[in-house]
Amino acid sequence: MSKNATHAVVDKIADLQKRGFSSDFVVMDNQLFCTQQKIFLSNDEFDINEVYSFPHSSSRNETVLFGITSEQYAIKGILLTQPAPQSPSVPNVLFKKMGKFWH
Repeated sequence: MSKNATHAVVDKIADLQKRGFSSDFVVMDNQLFCTQQKIFLSNDEFDINEVYSFPHSSSRNETVLFGITSEQYAIKGILLTQPAPQSPSVPNVLFKKMGKFWH
């Protein structure tokens, strides 16, 4: 990823954090795991509110930043994906939720 793209990711993360997206998520076993709350969220327990894509200049991959909320657990947080070569940029647990962004 280029230096400018890295700054864009950092700036967008800072913007989301200013707006209350303060928790961190990781994908584990096709679920989201909130590192602060130490809980797993299944597909029906969260929504994707914002998506930002940052293409890599040296490959066809991209970094994807998600703003995620869970009303059930009162959580707002961030998931940052950086796919490995030959892997999809959007984890399966998020794929169905992405439909609203493709219209």
